[in-house]
Amino acid sequence: EDPRPFTYTIDGFVDGQDITDLEGAVNISCDYVPGDDVGTYDIVVSGLSSDNYDIVFQNGVLTVEQFELKREHFDIDTTDEGYDGTEKEKSVELKDGIDFIEEGSEYVVEHKDNRNAGIATIVITGKGNCKGVVTENFEIVAKAVTVHAVHKEKVYGQQDPALTVEIEGVLDGDADSIRYTIERVAGENVGAYQIDVSGEINACSIHVNATVNGEEQDW
Repeated sequence: EDPRPFTYTIDGFVDGQDITDLEGAVNISCDYVPGDDVGTYDIVVSGLSSDNYDIVFQNGVLTVEQFELKREHFDIDTTDEGYDGTEKEKSVELKDGIDFIEEGSEYVVEHKDNRNAGIATIVITGKGNCKGVVTENFEIVAKAVTVHAVHKEKVYGQQDPALTVEIEGVLDGDADSIRYTIERVAGENVGAYQIDVSGEINACSIHVNATVNGEEQDW
């Protein structure tokens, strides 16, 4: 913001006199231009003279402080993203009227926890002529994956085969991150026993075969 117009005071007059009893006009100058860096700038006053007064001009100081960043200064995209194994970065733009600062020199934007499903965070941190921290969140939505228990068979009296699953929809390299448990309903007599896979997963069944009179039977 432009601090102009600058103000001034005059004291030391006698007998009710005032500035109209001086010659010239007050001139106030300052090298500061809106947009200049944080710091201090001299406010220089001059222009008056008098035969009756020994005028002493006392300069002032303009102190330019850091601009504090706030959420209202930014348009931030917070729409949900779908998990696809890549890091997600959202659009962060300054709003109209905040054209005196620039990304990189006055603030930096970071994305945190922005790869895996869950809540990701956008952090805007002031630097240089700006201060303050602005945070915003967006959600990375988990990708739908289906885990199917594979049908199994065995002959009565034998050990159970290894229970296995088929996974659909998982990204390359992510299969090991799918967490599940698999077990079947207890029982050894001939029949069908359900295989249960924990979580939001499909269930299947295991078929037990038997040998009767030397021939394998399937129920």
